[in-house]
Amino acid sequence: MIVSLPQSIDAGQLVERVQQTESSGSNLQVLAQPVLPKPNAGDEEATDRFVITAFGPDQPGIVRQFSQYLAGKDINIVDLFGDRTGDDFVLIGQVRCPFTGTSG
Repeated sequence: MIVSLPQSIDAGQLVERVQQTESSGSNLQVLAQPVLPKPNAGDEEATDRFVITAFGPDQPGIVRQFSQYLAGKDINIVDLFGDRTGDDFVLIGQVRCPFTGTSG
């Protein structure tokens, strides 16, 4: 499980808080660690963050093709998930790309 908290908290403190709840039960094992590094101050300002999904027939090198295409557009993959069902393949990526400057 990946969580986002409103305030920064030490991983050890988070584990203690979860283990102290009455609903946790005596057999619950808890491990907490930071997942994403804290961004540099200018990193967030210069990029937009998106989730992109690509799907189609599975073929050798599909992950390489996907990542090379995005890299060629100066899009950085922050997280990537792939799944194959039969002959179909889906990739879901969290990406960061240069700020587009457009507004909605």
